[in-house]
Amino acid sequence: MAWQVHPERDGMAVSGEVAGPEGLALAAVLGALPPGSERVLDLADLDLEDGVAVAHLVTGLRALRARCDRLVLVAAPQMLAHTLYKVGALSDPGLVLVAPRQDEGMGAS
Repeated sequence: MAWQVHPERDGMAVSGEVAGPEGLALAAVLGALPPGSERVLDLADLDLEDGVAVAHLVTGLRALRARCDRLVLVAAPQMLAHTLYKVGALSDPGLVLVAPRQDEGMGAS
């Protein structure tokens, strides 16, 4: 497995590279995290390689958000942050993006 989810001082960290159908397994792990009032996910070391992985991750984050009062995503990859915006997920006040990344090669020139 090229990615991992592990506890951190303030929440959980997701790190590694996720491509294609690997995103389905990551989504299942995130969706199965125990419920809580607030969940913080540090995504600073997560690389999403394609749109399929992003789509699966959005599904997992939605499942997690449904079981907690507030979900905070720290340093989300640009492609994930943009997708959450495009699907309207950021209109949910319980889903918070903190310092989303501006990954190289993703911006307009």
